[in-house]
This record gives sequence, structure tokens and C-alpha cells, in this order.
Amino acid sequence: MKRFVLVILVIGFSLLANAQIIWNGGATGNWNDAANWLPTTVPTSADDVIFNTSVIVEMDILSSPTPYTINSLLITNNSSVELQKTQAAGGVRILQLASTSTITPGLKIDNASTLIIDAINTSGTLDYTLALTGNAGVTGEIYGNLYIKGTGVGNGGAEIDLSDGVSNFAALVVKSSGVIKYFDDTDNTSPSTGSFLTMENGSIYEIEKNGGSFPPGVWDLNSLARVTNLSGTSPPSFNGSSYGDLEWTCPNQNNFSLSKNISFNDVNLLNTNAAAFPTPKVFRIVNSGSTPLTLTINGNLNVTSNSILEITGSLTSPLGGGHLIVNGNINNQGAIITSGIAGTINKFELNGTTNQDILSTGAITAGAGGLNFIMNNSAGATLNTPLILPDELTLTDGKITTDLTNILTMVDGSSYSGGSTSSFVQGPMKKIGATDFTFPVGEGGIYAPITISGGTGGAATDAFIATYFRTDPRGVIGNVLEPPINHISYAEYWELTQDNGSASKIVTLDIHSTSFSKTVPDTYVSRFDGTKWIKIASTSSSTGPCANPIYDCGTTASSNALTEFGSFTLATDLD
Repeated sequence: MKRFVLVILVIGFSLLANAQIIWNGGATGNWNDAANWLPTTVPTSADDVIFNTSVIVEMDILSSPTPYTINSLLITNNSSVELQKTQAAGGVRILQLASTSTITPGLKIDNASTLIIDAINTSGTLDYTLALTGNAGVTGEIYGNLYIKGTGVGNGGAEIDLSDGVSNFAALVVKSSGVIKYFDDTDNTSPSTGSFLTMENGSIYEIEKNGGSFPPGVWDLNSLARVTNLSGTSPPSFNGSSYGDLEWTCPNQNNFSLSKNISFNDVNLLNTNAAAFPTPKVFRIVNSGSTPLTLTINGNLNVTSNSILEITGSLTSPLGGGHLIVNGNINNQGAIITSGIAGTINKFELNGTTNQDILSTGAITAGAGGLNFIMNNSAGATLNTPLILPDELTLTDGKITTDLTNILTMVDGSSYSGGSTSSFVQGPMKKIGATDFTFPVGEGGIYAPITISGGTGGAATDAFIATYFRTDPRGVIGNVLEPPINHISYAEYWELTQDNGSASKIVTLDIHSTSFSKTVPDTYVSRFDGTKWIKIASTSSSTGPCANPIYDCGTTASSNALTEFGSFTLATDLD
């Protein structure tokens, strides 16, 4: 019986160990005035402090350098509470929260409530810290707003501290409705390494000040790192390597460069000071040096008309190119560019798992280092505006779907690599320039390239458009045949039009397994002249039996350069 009574007494003393101290002053007051509290006492390290009304409190109890400690701090009842520390000559002031209880977190800001930590000084530098570091295992929960401010003529330095040594760290969780915001003249959340911060779905971490940094931690894909530096020239940096969404507004910034491989979910570049005169400013993956860096965007990329995303800037080595990977949709109304020097390897890769929509009313340009646009998504990509590629296209996996309005264009001097039954352009594709070119076109699961080569009268401004159709040309175009044609293909045809220029070209058609050609040497190029399909003298090249061995594969090319273009298909004189 005595042992049972002792247990009850121990539990009772534990429950009474941390007293609740509630603000009972007016709209303004001094923390160190016992009359402002209920009960009438200044809170100590054993107390849970509660604010349930809006107030501005002067924290003159903070001594230097010893932390002033309370057990916990709760902001509730839609209150706005500003804890100010006014200091004439700078110094270090710490408000430390020590609770390790799972029931009473060291810090809790309820939904629709706000806590403001404000460092006010008239000279020197004031470091005013809200520290969740009294003991290992201190926790904090933010459902409302935590604002960090610095005011006065001196240098304000308010911050959040989540770590105090290797074994003494806190766990701060920003909930779906929670916001952390750093204003001007403040420091940054400590530490710059580790995973002491958790940003849940819908939470926001905002940096309004000049400079600063986003801390590492566990960032949900739908958390938000927001930059709203409206007047400063120095954008913030990133101490971590993986974040949720990024929203970037820096209308007066200088050029910004990432310093590591980093990933985000959605990226919205709203303003990078692209209008700066005479040199527009950019958000850049790689600045200088020989180390290539990768920016991975797991969601959507949005570049507004006020923004420039630069994959690589000025380099000292041709090996240090940037790699931009986008797994979602792309909306480019500004510019995606690369600079660098000759030999730099720059990549812009589509690597999603669902179809990626591409809208590009802005520019995609390549500097001396070039730009390789990589299609590497088996689910494909669809153009919702015309897309002009400045340098190289690599077809690794997936189809790029186009139409005559939203066409894919390769400029003069550009090229492509790859192309297969699993990766091609489905729809019209334009090539500018006088050089030989094979259009990597197809439809469905059929890869059916068409080549233009040779000829005369070529110019850098020439333009040809090619499209492959997996349908019977006899029903779409007609079945009037010029003798001695026995029949034309009933499965496919190509449209090749000359969009600009007057050059002549040799036209080569692909003969694949589903062309159903029995003998390539007896298969030739046929063009519809407006009234009938005509036979064009052709040179055929067989590569032997197709995957289906009853058919023959290879190519057939017009023997002479043609000056008229339009609808082309395969034909034969044989039954």
C-alpha cells in the first residue's frame, strides 16, 4: 500500500513540475514584469508559457551570453505575438525552449496564430536566437506562422537554432498550414547540415531578405521554398540537396549559380531580373569550373517572361557543363539558355514517367558549348507550341508528338542521334539548312525515317517539313497510277514539303518490316503529282530479311535530285 501511494505522489509531482504561465498584460508589455503574468511571476525554466491574445513584448530579461530558458512556448487563439529584444550595442541573446515532452512540445504555434522574433538594435550587431536546444529531443510544431525579423539602424540578427552540439538537437516540424519567414536584417536557421527540420505537405519556408539560405531537412514534395527578395541583389543559397517546390522572385538580383547537385519538385522562376540592362541576370546551374552539376525537377518547370534559366555560364574548362532534368510539364515563356565554351557538354533532358506537355513561347538557345535536348521518357512528350531546338536532339526513349501548328524545328547546323521504334517524332518535323538530314519520324510503334540529301541550290535558310502517316494513301490521296506501276503501298506514306528555298534533293524512304516489301530491289519511290502516282527512278539498298523474314528491309532513294515534293510512298511493278 505504501509503494502504491509513493507512485501516486511521484506522478502527481511530475504533473505539477511544469506550471502554466499565461500572459495577462495588455497589448504591449515587458516580459520581466511579473504583473503581466497569471499567476503573478516571471516564467522560469520549469514553466510552460502561453499566449492567447495578441501582444508586443519587450524581452529585456534576456541576458548575455547565458540563455534564458523556459520549458515551452505556446501561441494560440489566433494571436499575433511579437517578442522583441531591443539592444543598444549588439550582443548575443538567446530564448531557449527545453521541453522534450511528447505531450507539450517546446514550441507550438497553433493554426492562424503568429509568433514574431524581432531583433531591434541601434548599433553593432544583435544576435537574437529562438533556440530549441535545451536538451536532446526538444520538439516544435508550427501550424501557424513563425516570422523572424530584424529592425533598427544596426544589424539585426534574429534566427532559429535547432542544434547545439552533436547530441543536442531539436526536431522542428512545419505543418501543412505552417509558415517560416525570414525578413530583412536577419540571420539563418542553424545548423546548415543535418535533418532537424521537417517541412510537411503544404508548408512554406520563405526568404524575403537579401541573401540567406534554405536549411537542409526533410522536405515534402509539396512543401514550398519561396524567395521574395524584392530589393536585394543577392539571392539565397541552398544548404540541402533535396527540396519541395521552389518559387523564385528576385527582380533586382545578380546572377545566381547553384553550388551542388540539387532537386526540387515544381520550379517556378517568376523573376530572375531578366530585364537588367545591359546584361540580363539568370538562375544558373553551373557557373565556372570543371565540375558538371545537375538540377533535377521532379515536377513541372515554369519560366516566366521575366526569367532566364541558364544551364551553363562562363567556364574555365569544357568539361563542366550543366544537366537539366525535367520530369513534368514545361512552360517556358522566358528563356532557357547555355553559354560556356566550345566542348562543354550541356544537357536538357525529359525524363518523366507520364506524358510531358511542352509549351515554349520563349527561347531555347545554345552558346559555344551547345545544348543536347534528350528525349528519355517512354510515356512521351507533346508539343503545345512550336519548339525550336538550337543544337542537338537525342532520341533515347519515347515519342515527341507534334502537329503542323506545334511543330518541332531543328535549326541550321543542328543534328540528332538515336531514333528507333521506341523513340521518334510522331507528327511533322522541320529541318532548316542545306545539309543532308534524316527526319526521325514515325507513328504508333513504327519508325519510318525519310532522308533528304545531295542536290543543288542549297542555302542555310532552306527548310523542309516531313511527316510519316501510317494509313492507306489510296483512300486519303488517290489510287490513280502511272504505268508501269502495279500498285503502291496500302499501309503508309510520307509528306515532304519544301517550306523555304528552291534546292533540289535526293529523297530516301525507309523500307521496314511493316512496309510489307517482298523484294527491296523491286521497290522504288513514288510521288503523287496532283493527279496520279508517278514512278521515280530509284536506287534501292537491301539490308536483308526483316524481323518478319517473309519481308525484305532496306531503303529506296530517288536516283536523281528532285525539285518537286509532296506526298511520297513505296511502289512496285510486281504483283
